[in-house]
Amino acid sequence: MRRFLFTLTIVAMAACNKERSTLPVTPTVPKHLYASFEQPDTRLYIDTELHLHWHAGDAISFFALTADNLRYTFDGATGDVNGTFTKADDGTNDGATLDRNYAIYPYVATTLLTADGTASLTTATTQEYAETSFGREANVMMAMTTSTTDHNLSFKNCGGYLKLQLYGEDVTVSSIKLEGSLAEPLAGSATLVMNTMGLPTMTMNSTAATALTLDCGTGVVLSNSDTTPTPFYLVLPPMTFSEGLKITVTDNQGREFVQSTTNRVEIERNTIQPMAALNVLFEDNELPTTMAGTWRLHEWHGTTPDFGVYMDITAEGSITLWQRIDSYEWSTYHSTATLNGDVISGTYSDGYAWSASYSVTLDGDVMTWTNTENSNDVSVYVRTTLPDNLAETRATESNRTMRFL
Repeated sequence: MRRFLFTLTIVAMAACNKERSTLPVTPTVPKHLYASFEQPDTRLYIDTELHLHWHAGDAISFFALTADNLRYTFDGATGDVNGTFTKADDGTNDGATLDRNYAIYPYVATTLLTADGTASLTTATTQEYAETSFGREANVMMAMTTSTTDHNLSFKNCGGYLKLQLYGEDVTVSSIKLEGSLAEPLAGSATLVMNTMGLPTMTMNSTAATALTLDCGTGVVLSNSDTTPTPFYLVLPPMTFSEGLKITVTDNQGREFVQSTTNRVEIERNTIQPMAALNVLFEDNELPTTMAGTWRLHEWHGTTPDFGVYMDITAEGSITLWQRIDSYEWSTYHSTATLNGDVISGTYSDGYAWSASYSVTLDGDVMTWTNTENSNDVSVYVRTTLPDNLAETRATESNRTMRFL
């Protein structure tokens, strides 16, 4: 009889436990969250300097149950790679009902989330310099849980990292402005979703800004060696600069150094893209008097060109270009040039940068321009006088987009 009663007791306990395990868990807005994040992928671009960490007082947007944008702040210290966040205040309920939790760093009160997990947010157009890293709140991250009762957040990086490497003699950088050659949208209005692989996809909207500035505060003194250049990191949305970048470096005296590239640059999510070391040289805008005058293209890529190009240069840096390429008519373009050391670069009057910068050498009445990114692109000019028919077109400018420089 005892054995029989003992068996009944075990069965009753098992039934009770089974009944308890099937009780539904009511989702609630938690007081605390636990957060960690992935580190930048160094498999393709080795970089031992850049490591992600939280800052004391960091805040995130947490979306739970009805898509309230709830503010949570980090409880740990600067340098921690994981830790807890505590609920700081409530947000505004947009009425959506969520089947899981979402979080976005950094916290922005205007960030919204729809029921399907699509976020609308605004990224900063100015990022702060940080030594061997990127500035606080520059790195947008997103986390998504498997259910509404899961409060462990694994943040995924939404953007990629462009690493500029600068050096120069006695140069203190106060800011760096980055632009795409095709005016690609870089910062501002964006849309963020988690794809089917559980990874964030960030898309810049058409109203986003086409320039991104790195604020270097009181200034960053550059290394004077090309073997150990000073690194600068910018966080960018995943994108392709198919025709290169324009980089404007401003020093603490207000001088500007502009470098344009034409090479394709690919920014991938969670990946560091380093640029070649760049020598920052500031010179007066005036060009050497030996460059002033009118020049005719005499040789191009080692042969006599079957097209015509004349160039008039002033000591103040103004250049007028006449070209006749695949046409019976001459086209005229006006631009402003700057000589940094022996490298000349310029911007057309309509705001477009030259397709490249050129290293210039002078030998009497012969001037040679060599593309700084393609040593086979060599143009040899000879000093001349401008034909009368071209002098009459000096005030006009063609709307055609094909330009020699």
